[in-house]
Amino acid sequence: MELNRFSENGDSPDSSHFTLTNDDYVWEVLSECRNAPFVEEQMWTVTGKNYLSFTITSEALGVYKVALYITEDGYLWTNAFDYQYLFNIGKEAAGKIISYAKGNSVEAKYEPYKNFVIGTIAQITDEYIFVDDSVLCNNPADGITYKVMLNDLRISRYVNYGVVKVGDTVQISYEGEIDETNTVTNATSASKVIIFDGDALIPE
Repeated sequence: MELNRFSENGDSPDSSHFTLTNDDYVWEVLSECRNAPFVEEQMWTVTGKNYLSFTITSEALGVYKVALYITEDGYLWTNAFDYQYLFNIGKEAAGKIISYAKGNSVEAKYEPYKNFVIGTIAQITDEYIFVDDSVLCNNPADGITYKVMLNDLRISRYVNYGVVKVGDTVQISYEGEIDETNTVTNATSASKVIIFDGDALIPE
């Protein structure tokens, strides 16, 4: 599990977002806090606190873009294990982590919970589908055709069971990044959409 992305005082598009250059020191400090007391406080929130919000994704642990907060007043909160866990790690440890993170990171763009491409399915094969997004462009010639791999049951089932077909306008959700050939290798879902005033709306 890596702590390489974080935001300051929130994780909205308007928050300040950063990429940590190396998280080893953060883990060293957290290791020294392994005996920190668990705090049983279900009503606890970060409202009014200064804190860093780290984004956690771990295939091994089965978690995707959950959160780990380090607050200036000495708390660690996470929802990484299907429950809200709160620990009092102390102001000193929290201060070390916050100071290190701010001093060893670079600004980054906001990363939404889910990435997606929207377009019309132009072709379906056994291995991939082509999705043409020119329907979103004022000039169709500016459109991009994405190659969405069907290498994962999470996406292939939408094709195999006829949920989406050639000619449908769809939203394809995916994890990770799209490579330089516009290939989506980690697609997770497909939904039919209606394009309305430049936005994609998923029908109920």
